[in-house]
Amino acid sequence: MIKKIGVVGAGTMGHGIAESFAMYGYEVNLYDTDANRLISAKKEIKEELELLAEEKFIESRTVQQIFGNITFNSDLRETVKERD
Repeated sequence: MIKKIGVVGAGTMGHGIAESFAMYGYEVNLYDTDANRLISAKKEIKEELELLAEEKFIESRTVQQIFGNITFNSDLRETVKERD
């Protein structure tokens, strides 16, 4: 059974995929070679989760928990290590 996810690329699709899996309780490693893209993805995910809470699509108390399910990586080996 898949429990641990590795997503390669933190652009529009990659960060959205990581966010979606994290919302459903999966442990997600999000990878990108561009450190600035990882910083942007982190900010965008946080803002999107806060908007979802504001609009009552998710509980506001779960924002930190969901965000905590995502690890941001610039090392591909670490990103895919022990992933399903």
